[in-house]
Amino acid sequence: MGNEPARKLAHQYYVITLGGALILAIIVATLFFGRFSEQMQLQIRALEEKGEDRAAGLDSFMAVAPRYVTQLQATMTYHLDRESGDISDLGVVSLIRDYDGDYFALDAPPTDRDLARLGNLIGFGPLSDRLDTDQDRRELYAAVNLFPLFQASHQTHPHFTWSYYQSAAGFVAIYPWQPTSRMMAHDASLTPRTMVEQALDLQLFQKGTPERNPSRDPYWTDIYQDPAGAGLMISHGRPVYDADRFLGVVAADIPLSRLHTFAGGIGFPEASVIVVDQNGEALAANSVDLSHRPAPLFLKELLPAKLADRSEDILTQEGHFLDPEYLVFHHRLENAPWSLIVVLPESVLLAATLFDFAGYMVIILFMTLFLIAVYLLLQKRFVGPAIALTNHIRAEAMAGQSMVAEVPTTWRPWFRAVSDTFALKTVTANLSGAIFQIRRTPEKAAELMLISRQIERFTGAAPSELIDREDIWTRLLAVDDREAFFQVLAESARDLTPFSFECRLLHHRQAGPWVHLDAKPRRENGDTIIWEGLMLDITQRKQAEAALRASEERLRSILDASLFPIVISRISDKRVVFINQRGAELFGMVPGEGTNRYEPDYWDDLKKRDHMIAILADAGLVENFESKLLKQNGESFWALISAMHMTYRDEPCVLVTFNDISRRKQLEEELKRLATTDSLTGADNRRHFMTQARNEWQRTMRFEQPLSAVMMDIDHFKRINDTHGHAVGDKVIKSLANTCMASLRSIDIFGRLGGEEFCVILPNTPKETAIQVSERLRRTLADLKLPTGDSPIGFTVSVGVASFRNADSQLEQLLERADHALYEAKRQGRNRVVSE
Repeated sequence: MGNEPARKLAHQYYVITLGGALILAIIVATLFFGRFSEQMQLQIRALEEKGEDRAAGLDSFMAVAPRYVTQLQATMTYHLDRESGDISDLGVVSLIRDYDGDYFALDAPPTDRDLARLGNLIGFGPLSDRLDTDQDRRELYAAVNLFPLFQASHQTHPHFTWSYYQSAAGFVAIYPWQPTSRMMAHDASLTPRTMVEQALDLQLFQKGTPERNPSRDPYWTDIYQDPAGAGLMISHGRPVYDADRFLGVVAADIPLSRLHTFAGGIGFPEASVIVVDQNGEALAANSVDLSHRPAPLFLKELLPAKLADRSEDILTQEGHFLDPEYLVFHHRLENAPWSLIVVLPESVLLAATLFDFAGYMVIILFMTLFLIAVYLLLQKRFVGPAIALTNHIRAEAMAGQSMVAEVPTTWRPWFRAVSDTFALKTVTANLSGAIFQIRRTPEKAAELMLISRQIERFTGAAPSELIDREDIWTRLLAVDDREAFFQVLAESARDLTPFSFECRLLHHRQAGPWVHLDAKPRRENGDTIIWEGLMLDITQRKQAEAALRASEERLRSILDASLFPIVISRISDKRVVFINQRGAELFGMVPGEGTNRYEPDYWDDLKKRDHMIAILADAGLVENFESKLLKQNGESFWALISAMHMTYRDEPCVLVTFNDISRRKQLEEELKRLATTDSLTGADNRRHFMTQARNEWQRTMRFEQPLSAVMMDIDHFKRINDTHGHAVGDKVIKSLANTCMASLRSIDIFGRLGGEEFCVILPNTPKETAIQVSERLRRTLADLKLPTGDSPIGFTVSVGVASFRNADSQLEQLLERADHALYEAKRQGRNRVVSE
């Protein structure tokens, strides 16, 4: 009979051990497959983000064409509306060659100074017939005036192959210039007349006609073969009207070769990346170059064989979805009726996930081996003594005394504690709270040596179930309370001072009552500390405190659910007292982390913050305030800020909402740069140069300071292009610009006026000094040697210098004199500086 409790305990131990092992195996398997699924979803999300980034890049690339074609239409409309506009005023009529009344063309090579000859003008029939009517003359005038815009846009966006105006009257203004014979070289049967007539039958023109496009909307074409032999391409067009009379269409062509970059690899060589239009025709693919094929391919021809029959379904579904063997991503563009399709074999995705998951599997294996070792140790060191302790407790409870069994030395204090516990049972039976005794030794952080019977009311467990248990604190306290309690014990033991502690006990592993603990420490046997104290129920007090916080929590929930980043800071010390989820994400922090900081820490410029606070103090509300802010990692960003006063936790605070406008600011800066800078050299473009030069001219007039202008032109630049190619010519132009910008002062104004012609404005510089500066630049440029495929080449420049005269009333007078001096330098033999 005496061994019955021990046998029951041993049986329960083995049942619990085996059950725990089974549960552990289930947990490990669940964690394994859950983690594997999570890792696979991360792989899918990463791949989807790459596809979204690629689609966004393509979308941004294609957005240029609609804006450009809209500019062309507006320019045409503007010149059509000019009552004084006439092609005869441009001096173009004498340059157009009429071929026996069959067609006319601008076939002579253009020069930089001929505005109307930057492109070609081709039409059928005699030109004289078109000059007889006012409408035809105005239409020709407006078409020719598109050439400067054609040229500027092609320099900024070189991916355009052709830009043109196709007239319903049978002529086309096209850029860049090519002779008519070269445009027809790919088809011997073509004549200029038939080439223009065939263009009127193309989809590009037909889509703009009133019959096909009564609402006058812009449109994208299907893939087609360029009539001028430039390969497969797509076009964006827009109809042009003179009042209600349809005249023709303006359009820009983009070759498929320009789209091939956006179908490049995305991290998986096995992935198929395809750009398709609304008809399922492929515009670009990473598996094949589509630009020089005789005809376009369809999506189903580029998909894996098992997906070919599902091409129409793929085009109608958006987002990502799993086929039995493939993962498919479909991203629809906004600026063109196209889609980006990414197809990846599921086996490749599984292989990548398993590779990333290998470390996790190794950890699980080592954890399993460790738990087996722990189980064997427990079997040897603790099961036997635990059975003996069970018999001892039973004897104490029944007879009031028992003999201590032969157990390891470390177990003997446990047996003595059992006897002490029963001795105090009677004393503590009538207390309203529970008395307790805790012991701390160098070997163990804290042991519950004694607890009165009232603990059963708090936890649902009798004292015998709690005393001398290794998992006592795990059973009584939640993780956070447990760590805080051990910290309190450590501080009390260090100074031997009483402690007070409040926490919530666990009742049958669930949240139980709130208790308040008071205990006083004493030292025993050197390093052993013992606390005796009282535990009281404070649940009602805590419930009252929770009710007071309910309204505040409702406010926090509303703010945390907001779609906008929100920060609340105290006015008194500027400390952040609340930051919602969106705010934590905006500043790069985990939720709750922001309350460890002060509100000024988020500002890049504290003066801007002081200015906002001043506005708030004066008006009581701040709206649409722009400033730079700082993230947790120090990265700055632009935000649109609103602020107002509020009361939070009975304290005056400031509530601030943010809207990240960094992207908008970046676009503004980029637009400013594109509007003022020459794309090839990085120097000021003509418009920005003239603006700065006029500002400097005004300062010269106001303060009567000297001012000089230097005009510079590369000698024999056409010969360099013809001999070495345009790439070397571009390198010469960039080398000249870089050398000049490095040599000139920061106050000097340097710009590219066009082609190989540059100009420098030298403020506060008399003519003699300007000549010296020009001569130094000329010698420096003459000494340069540029590497080419064969051997290094050099180049020289001719320079003209002019200075401000009191009789000058306009900047153009000064520039004209410098230009005359430049041509005099050319006439005298080039590679020299000539002043006015």
